[in-house]
Amino acid sequence: MCIRDRPNVIRYRIDLGHAYLEKYRSNLSFYVHHELIEKARREFKKAKQIKPHEIEPYLGVAATYLEEENYDRAIEWCEKAVNADEKTDFMDFEALFFMCIIHVREGKPHKITNVAKRIEELASDDPDIRNYIAGRFFSVTGQLLQIKYYEPAKHFIKAAIRFESSNDYDRKEEIRKFAEFVELVADSQSEFNKLQHDNRVIPPFKGLAAALIMIYSGEKEHTELESFFREIDYALRTYSVESFKSSLECITQNYKNIYKVNKEVWNGLLNEIKGRSSSQYQPSYSSSSGSSSTPDAGCGCVLMIVAIMCLSIPVVGWIVGIALGSMAWNMMTGKH
Repeated sequence: MCIRDRPNVIRYRIDLGHAYLEKYRSNLSFYVHHELIEKARREFKKAKQIKPHEIEPYLGVAATYLEEENYDRAIEWCEKAVNADEKTDFMDFEALFFMCIIHVREGKPHKITNVAKRIEELASDDPDIRNYIAGRFFSVTGQLLQIKYYEPAKHFIKAAIRFESSNDYDRKEEIRKFAEFVELVADSQSEFNKLQHDNRVIPPFKGLAAALIMIYSGEKEHTELESFFREIDYALRTYSVESFKSSLECITQNYKNIYKVNKEVWNGLLNEIKGRSSSQYQPSYSSSSGSSSTPDAGCGCVLMIVAIMCLSIPVVGWIVGIALGSMAWNMMTGKH
């Protein structure tokens, strides 16, 4: 049986609309694009006419406008979805969360937070609805974090904790740990914005702070930062031990979240610097003739410290530590 046989079955119309939408997303031709999006929109509107109180067709129309980056019309149809019936149910919240995604695509983080507050105000005490809302807040948090919308991400994950009402310990623990991660990423990034303008900290340590935040947040893989660490290490050789010490103490005392991202690295560097008596950061290795080692040999020192400290951190730290340790060893021994 096909749609021609039963043209007034809403499910058929909605499914056909989604089929056209998927074809639209996979087709590169402008003219075919336009035709497919119009067909998808037409099917969703026909579905709406069959059942005006059904929310899904409204969201389908909103999706077609989102694909065209017509954000105002997309939001307009989400609002129609929320007002399609006179009750507040799961689909109303789905429409509101879809609004959040539209604002993400639009690049307006303040509007995302406003919609989140609206969701919180509309929520009932029904445990099923509250758990559903908690799950959606949790999933959208990850998307916000990926595009560096840190403040909305913090708002969403805190809302997820508030709305989670199940007795599932593992689920609650997962949300709690993710919340800690989100807050540390957001707060360390906020601190880094201040650190960049702090003259008490030498530039190489600002670079190291940025690298450690990127690794912790998952923004960069350790392999993408090898040359960056190498540049930091070279730059450090132009500063005195006192500059090292005062910079590290400033970070550990005044930038608590940057310090918390990787305490082992900062403490390791501080302990290493405190143990030095020379006034300048010099290579720690010499050739058999007694002359200074090559620049690469000296360059491995800080990398090796960072690598050793990373190894005490589970999973991510082990990966980073092993990679940096290998690179540092090659630099010290002259292997490239």
